[in-house]
Amino acid sequence: MEQYAGLVCRWLAQGFLALATLTFVIQWLLPRGRKYFRYQQSSEESTTGRGDNSDEERKTRMRQKLQQEHTQKANSYKERILAPREEAKRVQKEEEFEKFLGPAWKGQGHSLGGADSKESDSAGVGGESPPNRSAARRRKLLEEHTSSPRDVKTKTVKAKPVIKLPDEPEEGEKNCVNVILRTPIGKQCSRRFLHTHTVKVLLDFMATLGFSQTYYTISMSYPRLNLSEHLNKTMWEMGFQRQVTLNVEEKDT
Repeated sequence: MEQYAGLVCRWLAQGFLALATLTFVIQWLLPRGRKYFRYQQSSEESTTGRGDNSDEERKTRMRQKLQQEHTQKANSYKERILAPREEAKRVQKEEEFEKFLGPAWKGQGHSLGGADSKESDSAGVGGESPPNRSAARRRKLLEEHTSSPRDVKTKTVKAKPVIKLPDEPEEGEKNCVNVILRTPIGKQCSRRFLHTHTVKVLLDFMATLGFSQTYYTISMSYPRLNLSEHLNKTMWEMGFQRQVTLNVEEKDT
């Protein structure tokens, strides 16, 4: 019995010692394990953040590169085509203006009254004109001066149509686009429109700036497109999103 009691006491002592050792090991490893897992998690988050930033930077560089290419193409088109066209129109207008400033027209004049005045002149030289002829001439002059005002055709003046633009959306509106118009005189005018507005509204806006739709139109620089041919399309269908720059140009005559 004493031997069994000694063995039990020895086993209990070994169990308590093992339990104490295990508790010590757990208390020592647990903080360090938490610290290690936190470090790994922060490393993964920083790596993910750097990846997102690099993707955003790459997209920004691509957008800037495309914008630069579009600007270069637009400037090249302006130098090669628009500038010579504007110069030719200016020279043509100067030539037409010089024609009106040239010497006045000169030619052989005709006496007023036609054959009656010639007959009266010849009659005045040789003698008096016949009474019936002079009476007919006086009656004709009297009829011309006493004609009824109803016989005169009155010109009807057409009233100019009043252009009314839709209300301008608030700045920061989700479904709106900021349109910038570059005019031939070098001035830029901007206004906000909704994506549901049609291209016809842009031409009306151009007319309010003093550029008649009869002689002027709006076009895109790149790709080259005349908006007068797409009046019923909406700005969203034309691909206008947040901001777009367009050109006001004279129509080809």
